[in-house]
Amino acid sequence: MQTELQDPHSLESENQRKVIFVLSGYASEESVKNLLSFAYQQRSQKVSTLSRIRALTSLFRMAPERLIQQIHPVNEAKVYLKALVYLCDFEDLHIQQTLKEFTDCNKEGLARSLWKNHNSQPKGIQLICNLCFDEHITDLVLWESALQRLAHFRMVCILFLGPTI
Repeated sequence: MQTELQDPHSLESENQRKVIFVLSGYASEESVKNLLSFAYQQRSQKVSTLSRIRALTSLFRMAPERLIQQIHPVNEAKVYLKALVYLCDFEDLHIQQTLKEFTDCNKEGLARSLWKNHNSQPKGIQLICNLCFDEHITDLVLWESALQRLAHFRMVCILFLGPTI
C-alpha cells in the first residue's frame, strides 16, 4: 500500500510538486526556513499534522541535506517527521495522541494496546507492523498475529515497500 505522497500520479503528489516548484523560485535557504517554520509551528496555530508532514516531505525533496543541516539538525527533522506520520495514522484510527505522549510512551505497550483495539482494521495492522519494525519490538506472539492479519487482509506487500517516509 503506497501513501498518496509515494504515488507519483496522485493529486497529493502533484500538489507537492507544484509547491516545490513555487518554492524553488525563492532562495534555497529562505525556502528551507519557511518550510521548517511551518512544520514546527506551535499547536495553537491549528496547522494539521498532515500539513506538517507535507512541509517536511517537500523540504526533503527540494533541498540538499547539507543545506537543511546548516539551518536545523537533519536527524531531528527526520525523527519529527516519523513521529508526525505516526500521529497521522493515530488520527485516522480516531486515537487521541499528542506528540509528547507518543514520544514518551512505551512503544511495545502501545503496539499491544493497538492490537487489542484495532486488530480488525487494516490501517491498525499496518500501524502495528510499522511500530514493531521501527521500534525493534521482538514480541514473537504479536508479530505472528500481526503477520497473520496482514495475510488475511492481503497486505503482505507492505512489508516489501520500505519506509513510508
